[in-house]
Amino acid sequence: MTGLAWANIKHRKLRSVLAALAVAIGVAMLVTMLAMSHGTLGEVAQRVKGIDAELIVLPSQSSLIFSEGAPLSDKYIEKIAAVTVDGRKIVREVIPVYLSIMPKMAGQQQRVFAVNRDHFGAFSKGHPLLEGRLFDEGDAFRKYVDDLKKEMGEKYHPDAVSEEKLAKACELIIDNRLAKAGKYRVGEKILFLGREFTICGIVEAGSAGRVFAPLEVVRHIETGGVARSSLFFVKLDSTVAVTEDHHSEEGKIGLRTCSEAIEGATHQKVASLSDYDRMLFDSFRSIYVYINIASGVVLVVSFLFIMVTIYTMVLERRREIGILRSMGAKSFYIMSQTILEAMIISLTGTAGGVGMAFGAKAAIEHFRPLLTVDIQGQWIGLAVAVGVLGGLLSAIYPGYCALRQDPLEALGYE
Repeated sequence: MTGLAWANIKHRKLRSVLAALAVAIGVAMLVTMLAMSHGTLGEVAQRVKGIDAELIVLPSQSSLIFSEGAPLSDKYIEKIAAVTVDGRKIVREVIPVYLSIMPKMAGQQQRVFAVNRDHFGAFSKGHPLLEGRLFDEGDAFRKYVDDLKKEMGEKYHPDAVSEEKLAKACELIIDNRLAKAGKYRVGEKILFLGREFTICGIVEAGSAGRVFAPLEVVRHIETGGVARSSLFFVKLDSTVAVTEDHHSEEGKIGLRTCSEAIEGATHQKVASLSDYDRMLFDSFRSIYVYINIASGVVLVVSFLFIMVTIYTMVLERRREIGILRSMGAKSFYIMSQTILEAMIISLTGTAGGVGMAFGAKAAIEHFRPLLTVDIQGQWIGLAVAVGVLGGLLSAIYPGYCALRQDPLEALGYE
């Protein structure tokens, strides 16, 4: 039964190949864009969820994804640490973080996590330092600033800070994926915040951020040393159950209850770290609308091309269809041949599109190594489903036209 369909396709090789190529381009575009957007966001979410903490506290009007600068006073640290539920303290540690942006590093913008040396382990949890050291000079600068505050009061004058000590303390730790992409080495200097920062260490990729800087140094440069942060990560006491419920078994306090208690004490936004990936994808939901619209338009055009191709083939084979009908070929047989031709072209194009998507993945990760393209089975399944459905739909009208032809009239067609 398939022999006739294959023969018809081979008879118009170039037209069939072009139709299959149109489908391949549409499928490749769909799979690649979904894999790149989900892969990159998923990789970011996975890194942040790896932080050794359970909750994030950020400004009430701020976005979890786009928060930066220093909107929160460190006075909130004491408030958060003092929160109790049922008379029990629930917070083990509060970690301040100052977020800044490095305009360009390894060809793209990087978010910088400014943290204290003592807290770095919470962000690199399970990912060791491969080269260099931690912020030794940055930690020395923090102690130096603390002494200045004792001498001059809580708000020391930035001009009192030694330029030599500040220059030595301008350090960065980057992950090895960024180091490989930009060919950076320990000891290399990077321009950041109008100053030269020295790469003092390289950590294994997978830690919360790709770039880390000493908290006190970034604060001194951006806020004149005022103790303010972008957000806080909160480690809960070991007696607190890390669940989304208000209360869990054995008298432990649920994560949601802790979140609400901290929110009530600070009047700031509190989010669960375990829910970060959902919030991340929600923040970029509009991007997926554009991806779906663009992919949909390309796929519709591709399958219209198949329909036109099959329709043209039907017109060219009017005499052959008339002969088949006069020999007793049923409507089902004529329609099935039309559908089979469309399905062969569509599925061939789908297979080619998936192959092109894997080729695009290799090219993107080679030329833009900091982007993650994750081609999941569900994207391939979606491509196959689109190919099957598109093939069926594109065959209906040409098949209907074939069935409407009068055998006698078709036999007289030249």
